[in-house]
Amino acid sequence: MLDRRQNYTALHTAAWEFRRTLKNCLFDDDDPDELERARQAFVTSYRNSQMICTDPVLRAAAPVYDELTDAYGQIKKLLLTAWRQIEPASERASERLAIQHALNTKVEDAIRQMRKAMRLDLGVSAETDRANDE
Repeated sequence: MLDRRQNYTALHTAAWEFRRTLKNCLFDDDDPDELERARQAFVTSYRNSQMICTDPVLRAAAPVYDELTDAYGQIKKLLLTAWRQIEPASERASERLAIQHALNTKVEDAIRQMRKAMRLDLGVSAETDRANDE
């Protein structure tokens, strides 16, 4: 149980950190190495989780992985077009706002749902708590 708790903590922390780094990249000229480190930390933690998590937690973690990696791809594309100045700045601003909205809604909600599944699995949250949080 201790291994699972540590794994859940690492995955949850890595997900929030990856999200934070993605958001920083939207509006700052953030260090691309920091973005890659955050991505790698999350992906490594997710892969480790696949070996130790219960099925309900894995089902809750999959949308987190999908949403974060999708946002990562969009931001990388956005940074590339900005660097090459392929699209007008106004289009990039609109894309940035759309990505920011997704990070603040879909990604955040997915991480919160994953945390609920983890807490339920660890026995620190009752099923009734889960229903009240949704």
